[in-house]
This record gives sequence, C-alpha cells and structure tokens, in this order.
Amino acid sequence: MPKCKANCLYLICPVNDTYEHDCGDELLRQVPSRLKTLLRDEDALFRLGGEEFTLIISNFTDDKVVNIIAEKIISTLSDPFDILRQQCRIGSSIGIALYPKHGETIDELIKN
Repeated sequence: MPKCKANCLYLICPVNDTYEHDCGDELLRQVPSRLKTLLRDEDALFRLGGEEFTLIISNFTDDKVVNIIAEKIISTLSDPFDILRQQCRIGSSIGIALYPKHGETIDELIKN
C-alpha cells in the first residue's frame, strides 16, 4: 500500500434508525452534497456504506486544521435538511486519524 500524505476523518450519520426508509435514503443523498461545500479540490469524500463516510484531507501544515474542519462538518450537518416536505435533523460522530501518527497508509488511517 502506498504512503499517504493526508489525514482521515471518519464520519457516522445515524439516519435510517431515526427516519423512515425513504426519508433516510434522501438524507444520505443530501449529506455528501452538503459536505462537499466544505472540501477543497485536493480533498476527497467517500461513502463507505450505510451511514459511514470518510474524508481524506490533504496538503496542510497544522494538524489543528483537521479539528476546525471537523467542527465545521458537525455544524453544517446540524442544520436541518428539507426532506419530503419536512425538516429533518441529524447528528454526527467524527473520528480523526492523523498521518503518520495513526497510520502511514490510507487503510491504516481508516482503521484508526
């Protein structure tokens, strides 16, 4: 596995346990759109499956930047979503893995 020069944010948005299936599915379509507004061109967003997302944040010199991004994500996702003519709110939980402290490959960062 190649060396990674990025940091990983692992995000869980508990949706389907809170809302009906149709509403939950639409929420999970809207979450990435909202998250992408916070990312730069060199960053990447992946849906791991279900309610899990990974963000790869790269090219910065201060690890505090990752904490600032995490706070912005939580704030952005706490704003209500308009789904099927109703306002829906979700919470989120974020885990942060920093290169090379928590791993040297993307796989290691995602696991940690």
